[in-house]
Amino acid sequence: MLKELLLWLLIGFLISGLSQIVLHLYLKEDDLVTAKHFGLLSGLILFTMLLLLLLYGFDIFLILDILFVATLIIIWFVDEKMLIIPDLLNLFLLILVALKMLFKHQLDYYNIIASIVFVLLLVLLNLFYHKKKGIEAIGYGDLKLLFGYALYMSLTNACISLFIASLTAIFVEIVVRKRRRQMFPFGPYLAIGMIIALFLKFI
Repeated sequence: MLKELLLWLLIGFLISGLSQIVLHLYLKEDDLVTAKHFGLLSGLILFTMLLLLLLYGFDIFLILDILFVATLIIIWFVDEKMLIIPDLLNLFLLILVALKMLFKHQLDYYNIIASIVFVLLLVLLNLFYHKKKGIEAIGYGDLKLLFGYALYMSLTNACISLFIASLTAIFVEIVVRKRRRQMFPFGPYLAIGMIIALFLKFI
């Protein structure tokens, strides 16, 4: 138990440190959120890892989940400041998808095909909306993120996260911030919805 705890602590600190390095690579110094705020989130990741360790023990899939959540938090901050989700971060999520499939020794062909069809439908809806309104309803970085999440978890879980993200965005951006006709980053709300939906599986 002590060895697993020490290993968990080491992994947690590595993920926290790497997350901060990646964030500094994407954001300018004057755009960075305070170290206190990001440190708080990094600490939350570490605390969550230790809590899950106590509940479920050491699990390689748990490590992949925590890496996924850490990447979502980075996407949250980057998209909030830059209004873009870098392809490199979405690519890293796909690597986590591949690792999960590799460790499970199986492919869920139904979920893969359903996820592709789902994202293609969203792309078509986005193109139609752009033709009518002249703007995109959702960014293509967001669509790539949704696709990666649907492959990692499931299409059902991705739909739940999209629903949570949409409700949160409507409340914050339209009700609280009064941005009725302004563009705003949707990535942070997707990240929130995905993190909530991901941790629902532990309940």
